[in-house]
Amino acid sequence: MRQKLIITAFLILLSGIGFSQTGSIQGKIIDKQTKNPIAFANIVVKDSIGNIITGGTSDTADGKYYIKSIKPGRYNIEILYIGYKKQIINGVIVKSNKIRFIDISMEPTYNTLDAVVVMAYRVPLIDKDQCSMGGVELNPAKAG
Repeated sequence: MRQKLIITAFLILLSGIGFSQTGSIQGKIIDKQTKNPIAFANIVVKDSIGNIITGGTSDTADGKYYIKSIKPGRYNIEILYIGYKKQIINGVIVKSNKIRFIDISMEPTYNTLDAVVVMAYRVPLIDKDQCSMGGVELNPAKAG
């Protein structure tokens, strides 16, 4: 009886380990020109159809990111950050109990703005909106 109980407990433990095997993706996001780390960049993990599986952001200090608990399979990775071109990495293979390292260099985008005309402003000597002349306001509740 005791031997059956030990075997059953071992099989339950083994089956739980078999179903919970996941992989992870980690790396660093930097500016392509300056080589400086990019903080708070968004990393999105999508399946082959385009459904979002999971995601994360790069940290503030050195642009590193770490996305864990990804089921084994093939994924597309999108990296987004305002002021930079969106990066897409297709066909990233995640294996169980393995870390996939992907470092990304992002290229900045530049937008040109229209010219701005700056005009000087002078305070007028006489304010045309002042229509009222001095007066005394009476409060009927206190009068009398």
